[in-house]
Amino acid sequence: MNDSRSVPDSATALDRTSDAVVSVDDDWRVTVWNRRAAALTGIDAEAALGESLWTVLDATPADDDDAAAIRTAADAGREASLTVTLPGVSRRLELRLFPEQEGVTLYARPVPRPDDHELERSREVLDALHDSVLVLDADLVVEFARVRSHAPVELEGVDVAEAMARIAAPADAERFREAVRAVRDGTVDGSETGTGDGRVDAGPTDVERDDGRRLTLTHEDPDGTRYVDHRVTRVRFDGDDYVLAVGRDVTERTLFERRLRALQSTARDLNVASDAEAIAERAVTAAADIIDMPMTGVWLYDADADALVPTAVTVRSDSLFDEQPAFGRGEGLAWEVYESGRFERFDDVGAERERLSADTVIGSELIAPLGEHGVVMTSALEPAAFDDAEVDLFRALAAATEAALTRADRERRLQERNAQLERFSDVVAHDIRNPLSVATGYLDVARESGDDDAFDRVDGALDRIERLVDELLTLARADGDACETEPLDTAAVARSAWETVDSGDATLVVADGIEPLEGDEGQLTQLFENAYRNALEHGGQTVTVTVGPIDGGGFFVADDGPGVPPDIREEVFEHGFTTDDEGTGFGLAIVESVASAHGLVARVVDGDDGGARFEFVPE
Repeated sequence: MNDSRSVPDSATALDRTSDAVVSVDDDWRVTVWNRRAAALTGIDAEAALGESLWTVLDATPADDDDAAAIRTAADAGREASLTVTLPGVSRRLELRLFPEQEGVTLYARPVPRPDDHELERSREVLDALHDSVLVLDADLVVEFARVRSHAPVELEGVDVAEAMARIAAPADAERFREAVRAVRDGTVDGSETGTGDGRVDAGPTDVERDDGRRLTLTHEDPDGTRYVDHRVTRVRFDGDDYVLAVGRDVTERTLFERRLRALQSTARDLNVASDAEAIAERAVTAAADIIDMPMTGVWLYDADADALVPTAVTVRSDSLFDEQPAFGRGEGLAWEVYESGRFERFDDVGAERERLSADTVIGSELIAPLGEHGVVMTSALEPAAFDDAEVDLFRALAAATEAALTRADRERRLQERNAQLERFSDVVAHDIRNPLSVATGYLDVARESGDDDAFDRVDGALDRIERLVDELLTLARADGDACETEPLDTAAVARSAWETVDSGDATLVVADGIEPLEGDEGQLTQLFENAYRNALEHGGQTVTVTVGPIDGGGFFVADDGPGVPPDIREEVFEHGFTTDDEGTGFGLAIVESVASAHGLVARVVDGDDGGARFEFVPE
């Protein structure tokens, strides 16, 4: 059989055994001294090899009964088993002696205590635990080991440095060695100690537990890197000192905490993104890179389409699907979550076929609402792909994304308001100041001369100021957010608005077929009033004004006046623009603002009768 596994050499094999192994030649000079022997006696192999065994042990057959028994058994030339006590070793030893061609080999291990059989039975219990357990003797040699993913034979019988070197990262192995030595020697730093002074009743034997130390180590095992939280304590059992290390796998918790910290950093990045698209891009990137969700996308609500439209998706999602779907009103699981505002976890998307907008290869899916902005979704091809920790991380990302979108929307609105206030301040500084100056000047003249014409000029200037104030307020309301909408009969509103303007001998024609509109009746009335006044100001008191439908949706307001020259049609809706010295320049600005608030685009074209035609069509 061709086996690729290597066979350990004799030295390696000796170091892996749980027994102390010592070989001597015919002159009792040490030829083999394994790690367990070094750990048991506290004497390194370098100090023992080549020296007389009796010198190394500081015991000679002439003055030590146990040393004499070992020599007598060796001289007999046959296998023997002895129980001995050697200088420097706290426990009595079971010693097995094997004659060799040149010398003898000794195998030694501590004599089991009377209750060791109870501890042996406890191994079965410890094997069933998720925690790792290491029991180290006073020499810091592993007497008992149950470490997840590592067989006990790999660790028992070796000193702590070697044991940890086999399972932990080098730097962490050294930290662990220092920790257990500090615990054994009673030099634990108080700032790092865990809980624990006290006594635990263990039946006929008492176990004294000393202060301990807690530390987290990085373990390398066949399944990859794992993080283990160790609690190290000193224990006295039947008069002997031990160090007990209990390790709990905290890999999932550690990775969760790291990802959560990374998401907190992402939240800061999201809050400096300039707009909704940039926020969506950063959110899906974080989902893929930080919480390992490579099939993630953000769908934002588009009022024009009345649908959730894909705004940003991960590269993996983009490569799997030719086209990312939009979800119209009432379509699919995404719209359900958006409308309800509730997070949903689907471990088996296939079981939701009746609620899907189309067939899908997706096995599981998480969908989180983003408030009024939209939803964020992550998917996997296999069912039940997300555990509870991943769900928590995804929801944290969704919450950060929603907060960033709300912040960006608020900033956009503030910028628009600031621009509006700046325009208003310009008007106050210029358009109102001019008639105010006129009124002040003519008032001085009137006081000096009593001329009625001067008073008329003052009255006219004040009227103009009043009109400016009224139209500024109307414009502010049109640009504002507060708007209660209801289904409106557009034609009826058009007729009603005509009754509120001074139309003289002008004529209004309202054609049939104008579609109803969802909107605010007061604001829509302002639109028609200002459009009518514009026609009356430019077309005269005999002008004919027509309101009618537009193919494809919307309506128009046309007149048979002089029309709007093509070169100024792009400017007529700007705040303050007017071709009439008596005009305020805000009438058509109000018309455009009200139209925009109702989802309509305002534009001016040539009318059928040569006059102006203002069209209002859906965006």
